[in-house]
Order: sequence, then structure tokens, then C-alpha cells
Amino acid sequence: MTDQLKKNQTKTKDKGIDGKTVEIPNQTEPNKLKWKAKKTDYTLYAVFSGKTGQQVKEAAPGGSGFTLDHYSTEALNAYVVPFNNAFKGREGKIRAIFNDSYEVYGTDFTPKFFEEFQNLRGYDLKKQLPILLNETDGEIGNRIRSDYRQTIGDLLLNKFDKPWTEWAHSKNFKTKLQAHGSPGNLIDLYARRRYS
Repeated sequence: MTDQLKKNQTKTKDKGIDGKTVEIPNQTEPNKLKWKAKKTDYTLYAVFSGKTGQQVKEAAPGGSGFTLDHYSTEALNAYVVPFNNAFKGREGKIRAIFNDSYEVYGTDFTPKFFEEFQNLRGYDLKKQLPILLNETDGEIGNRIRSDYRQTIGDLLLNKFDKPWTEWAHSKNFKTKLQAHGSPGNLIDLYARRRYS
């Protein structure tokens, strides 16, 4: 994929863009853009990272509020802090913990997504946003969208599911999981569960 993008086989002129990117520096005032285009027309692509607005449906004690960022180990580590305290002294006395079905809608990003994508796929997705967001059926666009979806699935597996399972095992708990509804590879996700 990287070689195809380097050879500029994306035919950006056919899509009405010249393929050049301009990064607008971080603004000091949040939620406001103070920038003026000079000497040409631009198409702006803005990336928003925030909560989905979805609340946890059936929260464990102390777990009410917004859903967790399932693509971030940092978010998971912050989430389990109260459980570390609640389960202290009960290591091995609870048979298993359960991760209910993945019913989190509208989660398609995490603050480190672009960095993770670059590491996993080998190219800068920010420079491909026009192609990613274009719904035209074509080999390059389809490959970029596939890479995007694969990255989301990889992050779910490696930044949430594996660390959650490791956390449970550190307490001598088995894990139960319902992965259906998730954006990941269900076989990989179910393979991580450990119960008997």
C-alpha cells in the first residue's frame, strides 16, 4: 500500500484536489479555528476526538458514566483502579469476571489513532483522509478503508482485550467475554477469553 501511495496512483486530480496537505497548527483556544486560506481553495478535514455521548447501559458498581475508550490501554488502566481496590484480598476467590457484549456505537477513533495507524500500517493516514472519506469504489480507497477497519480491530484486541485479560489473570480470575457487536475479528477476541 505504501508503495502505491508513493507512486501517486491515487489520481487525486480526478477527485478535485491537488493532493497537497497543510496542517493547521494547534489553536490556543479550544473548539475554535482561527485560520484564513490564502491564494487557493481548500477542503478542510477535521478530526474530533471525544466521548461518543453513550452512557454505559448496565454498569458495574462505580462504572456508570460514559463508555470506555476500548482502543486505549491508558483508558483501561484508569478504569480498573477502583476494581483493584474493591478486589484487594479477593485474588483467586472470584472465579471469573465478565465483559458483556460490545454495544458501544460510534466509536471510530482514539487520541493516539494516527500514531497507531502509522505504526501498524506503515503510512500516514492523515494524508489519505480525502481518499478514506470518499465513498467511491476503487482499489486504493477500498484498501485504505480496510486498513482503517483493521487498525480499529487491532487496537480493540491489543489495547483493551489482551490487557484486560492480563489484568484479570494478575488477580487469578478467569475471564468471560461477549465480543459480538465489536469492530474486531471475533475469532481473535474470543480466543483471548480464559475460563473453564
